[in-house]
Amino acid sequence: MTALASDAGRARSGIVPILLCVVPFSQIPLDAYTPGLPQMVVDLATDSASMQNTVTAYMLGMSLALVPVGIASDTLGRRNVLLAGLSVLIAMSIACALATSASLLLGLRFLQGVGGCTCLVVAYAVAADCYRGRELTAISGLLGAAWGLAPVLAPAAGGFIVELTSWRGVFIIIAIAAAIVAAIVVFLLPETLPAERRAPFDPRRTAGILREALVRPGFLAFVLVFAASPSLPRSSLRSSYSFYLRRCRPSGVHRSIRAAPPVSCAKHLSVPASSPSCWSLPRQRVRNWRSASSRRSSTRPASAIRRRSTASSRSASAASISPASSAARISRASCRRA
Repeated sequence: MTALASDAGRARSGIVPILLCVVPFSQIPLDAYTPGLPQMVVDLATDSASMQNTVTAYMLGMSLALVPVGIASDTLGRRNVLLAGLSVLIAMSIACALATSASLLLGLRFLQGVGGCTCLVVAYAVAADCYRGRELTAISGLLGAAWGLAPVLAPAAGGFIVELTSWRGVFIIIAIAAAIVAAIVVFLLPETLPAERRAPFDPRRTAGILREALVRPGFLAFVLVFAASPSLPRSSLRSSYSFYLRRCRPSGVHRSIRAAPPVSCAKHLSVPASSPSCWSLPRQRVRNWRSASSRRSSTRPASAIRRRSTASSRSASAASISPASSAARISRASCRRA
């Protein structure tokens, strides 16, 4: 039993590097070719707006394929769906490199997004099959870091490839790298969802799960924020938040802070902990606390200076009394006593 457990532990630990290689391919094709957009405009005889829409087409294909890919991986197995998605990604990358018109490139980019979506969905599904609890949280953090780092480094690498070859060479390199990852999956990644654990496709059950997800306010809030954050400028986000502070919060929240920054809303404000204003740490309160701290720091040195000047004047007046005047004062006091 111990040997079997150690073998299973080694197999699970070997899955993580494979997943770290798979996850970035959902983001690398997104913007790796963007340094070659001016060259694409000239080669395909189109305008810059059409070429920028190729990024949108990839995102559209990726977003629309999320649910179908997840259902397929639960029904057909993780490994089969991942290999199919990588095959689509490789084929569409080669087709994009050979594209001769902007409209054709838009359609190919949409299908390429479908293939890239499988790398994201199946990687997290494999991690959920192999890990639980804190281990799953740690692995998800690693996968999220790899997913977020890919679109940062991909344009730099794409610009280097465009300088050496052209924008078509970027898609060829993506296809070659995806083929290498597919070979790694074929030889090293085991099937983490055996046949007895697979769920047959049930349209009613799937529709019920989607309905439950869509009626959750928290889920919808995260989806809307994630969808709007790339398109909205920071100024509009700040103005909308300030409008929320002015209009949407109760009047009790606008009290000023006295001494220290608040630990919780219910402790320092006359607002119940279940109030909608408590879960959002109000920035206005932090600003009030900082301004109060700055006022205290600016007033303390002035009072200290006044105290020091008063003490110094007293000491100076005491030191300015001569010995003759003090002797005359003592003699007058002795005469009064007599």
